[in-house]
This record gives sequence, C-alpha cells and structure tokens, in this order.
Amino acid sequence: MPVLTIQRAPTSRSFRPGKWPITTATSQSGVRSKRLWGSLASGGVLSLTYANIPDDAAEDFIDSWQQTKGGLDYLETTTGNGIQDTDLMFAGMTADMKTEILNATTGTQWTYAAAPQIESVAPGRSNVSVSLTAELRMS
Repeated sequence: MPVLTIQRAPTSRSFRPGKWPITTATSQSGVRSKRLWGSLASGGVLSLTYANIPDDAAEDFIDSWQQTKGGLDYLETTTGNGIQDTDLMFAGMTADMKTEILNATTGTQWTYAAAPQIESVAPGRSNVSVSLTAELRMS
C-alpha cells in the first residue's frame, strides 16, 4: 500500500479542518433549519512545505504520489493514518495542537489533495510543497 515517509520536519505547515455534512434550509417564512447528515467531518487539508531538502528526499514525495495513483488510493501504514512518522511531521508544534489536528481527522484517511510541487533551488536541492486531504470514503 502507498506510504508517505516523512524524513524531516517541514519548514512550514498549515491545517484547515474538514467540513461537517450539514445542510441548511430556509422556509418561506424565513425560518432557517439545519440538519447534520453524519457523525464525522471530512475534507480536512494539511499543507506541508519542505525548503532546501536533498533531491533524494524530494523524490520520496513523487514516488508516494505515483503509488497513490494521483491521490486515488489512500496513504496506508500499520498505524492506519498513512503517514510513516507523524512525530516529524508535527515537530515544533505543541502536543495539544497535534492532538487537536489528529482528533479533527478521526475516522478519515489521508491522500493527496494535489500533486506535490517541486522546485529545484540549487544543484541537488529542492523545495517541496505537499497538500494532503483527510477523506471519508465508502469502502
């Protein structure tokens, strides 16, 4: 199964929680009602940037993208979240913030939201930007 091996802490990262399956209806009299259609949020996005990393590390992102068939398949590991080492991915973040992000993506699986972007910055060195999405899918 496809795996994303994180070899180092990202230079920067951003997280946007997923959306809850809610619909809103407005009656003719103007009364609004909302309905929750599920028990989990989905579609959270985690964006990671790695600046000035060796090209062999950048190649791991391309390989992982290819293994997921362009984001069709989930990233999978024995821990089930698809990312080999979440400690490195969240390095520099407080334990509470890491817990909040992992809790916000409970029940989901990670895959690529888009192809990794790789920029060559010097011989043998690259900047890599990766965007992962936490999805709920029917099996």
